[in-house]
Amino acid sequence: MKHRCVVLALLAAAALPIAIAPASADEPDIEALLEDAKPAGDRWEQCAAAIAKAELRSRRSADDLAERALAGCKREEAALKSVLRKEIGAERAETVTGLVRDIYRTNLIRAITTIRAR
Repeated sequence: MKHRCVVLALLAAAALPIAIAPASADEPDIEALLEDAKPAGDRWEQCAAAIAKAELRSRRSADDLAERALAGCKREEAALKSVLRKEIGAERAETVTGLVRDIYRTNLIRAITTIRAR
């Protein structure tokens, strides 16, 4: 899916400043970072989608429902942040996780709106 490519690009961009500096044994491997982060990101996305699907026919707005779905998946969000923190540090992990959250929220709103319109 298109948004998965965007998420992977964000992860790569977060690690890029480290990757272009002189190489050392302590620096993260971008490919390894993406490989390590993908399962956690997928679990977070799947968790939010499952919650949104379960409440799809509620009277909540698409925005509210997307926020509620993401709020219900804090453990999965924390798991992604933890993977990122180990490789790119706390500050970058926080930034990337926030960007990924925004992408997931936008995609949930679009999906909810599209399904409800049918």
